[in-house]
Amino acid sequence: KYASFVEIVYVFNRIIDRININLSTERAIIALIRRVQTNRSYQKLILLVDGNMRFPLVEKNNFPLVKYKSIVKGDKNIFSIAAASIIAKVRRDQRISSLARYFPEYSWDKNKGYPTLEHLTQIKRLGITPLHRQSYRPCREGRSSNNNVNIRVSKLKALQS
Repeated sequence: KYASFVEIVYVFNRIIDRININLSTERAIIALIRRVQTNRSYQKLILLVDGNMRFPLVEKNNFPLVKYKSIVKGDKNIFSIAAASIIAKVRRDQRISSLARYFPEYSWDKNKGYPTLEHLTQIKRLGITPLHRQSYRPCREGRSSNNNVNIRVSKLKALQS
């Protein structure tokens, strides 16, 4: 009936670009399950997932005390999924805002990395940064050989380590 905890798993953009968003989501769920099983004592764990995805790797890994249920429009119909969605978006926006100082020309402090007209214009004008998901269509189309964006890449390597 109630969500008993909140966990957040981050997946780097490079991994999403390499293996795709669906497999990245599935690996994040497996990491979450392992983290929860290690740090908490639950008899049974039910994960509610927004969407219609199936996760064969989760099923193959044989987590006997874990079940998941994908729910189409779960964020609109299930309070705990809606709350988790809000928490995840707030944490994501906070993380993007903290990275805005490295790439001020993209105005992430204002647009939080969402595809606003201003952000898309800057991608077309300047190209993408190492933090953009290259597999995301506006970023694929906005790739550029412009080296101005790469000036602060060395500072970011420390963040991503």
